[in-house]
Amino acid sequence: IRMAHSLALLLCFVAFLLALLLTRRTYALLPLAFAFLVARQGGRWLHGMLPALVQEGGPPTDKELQNGAQVGFFCISGLMGAGQSLPTEWQALLENLAFICTYGKRNCLTSQMYSGDITLGKIF
Repeated sequence: IRMAHSLALLLCFVAFLLALLLTRRTYALLPLAFAFLVARQGGRWLHGMLPALVQEGGPPTDKELQNGAQVGFFCISGLMGAGQSLPTEWQALLENLAFICTYGKRNCLTSQMYSGDITLGKIF
């Protein structure tokens, strides 16, 4: 579910760029709608699409999907309090990116990335 929220946040960024760059701003609505769909119900689909090295646990259950749809930026309360929910989604995106880059392994090579706050500079 966290990976689905991270993918949805990236899709929102793509939708924002499309809205800025294209003359027909309605084209930005498609990735934005897909982002909300992925964030709210795409956890199981995304889990099946990911390689086994970056899967963490089993696929989410229906109850976990329902609970995940009620938290973060991609719900009504998250949209109303975007100032609080966006930094949380950004932090989850960074954690997922670090997890994908290291395949979830923690050793002497990856320990610096996980020490302290995770930033884009540490990941790349």
